[in-house]
Amino acid sequence: MPSAKPHPRLPKYDGEIGNFRYCADRQQEKIPPEPNPKIHEPLRQESAMCMLWTKQLSIGNTIVDSEHKHLISLTNYVEHAMTTAMDTKDGASLQQAFDQLEYELCRHFRSEEKIARAVNLPFEQHRKAQLHMLSDIHFLKTELMTKDCIWTEAALRHFSEFLEDLIMEHITQANMPMKSALQGYDYDFWPAQNTAAASDTEPLWLNPITPPPLAIHA
Repeated sequence: MPSAKPHPRLPKYDGEIGNFRYCADRQQEKIPPEPNPKIHEPLRQESAMCMLWTKQLSIGNTIVDSEHKHLISLTNYVEHAMTTAMDTKDGASLQQAFDQLEYELCRHFRSEEKIARAVNLPFEQHRKAQLHMLSDIHFLKTELMTKDCIWTEAALRHFSEFLEDLIMEHITQANMPMKSALQGYDYDFWPAQNTAAASDTEPLWLNPITPPPLAIHA
């Protein structure tokens, strides 16, 4: 099966990737990937349970923070599914995990857009960043699935780090203008019911039908 075309944001693996920057502080809150995951060795346990939530990641809104925690949990689950697929050579669970992550990202992006409109925060550039992120994750899913679950431990760490970077860049960089705009609002602020997002009229990107829920802890 032919491989997907190289992606400009997916760096070439150089043998040095593997130090997960978000795992340094073990006092941080660890987001589990899935109840009782099957772990085969310490290296894989590290890559499957790497993403962590800290108070420093808070955007200042309970809905956004809750959804970010859920996205971190889903990312952990995708990484666990990568390991399982590599062992079993069965990509069904990995496909489902990626589909769920894409779907939940789209739901989260609608929440962000509604809040941005309610607080009069310009959203055009943020929307472009959202679509770029979805494109990157879809590319990663395609790249993995076209390899028929045949990849090395080094490649597994490489793909995992790329996915983690996408999620953390969204939380820590793309959301900074929103964090500043929300400083004058209560933590539980939510727009009025008549506040709509432009994307409400569009089908959820790539996943117009809700996929079956996974047993994920948010």
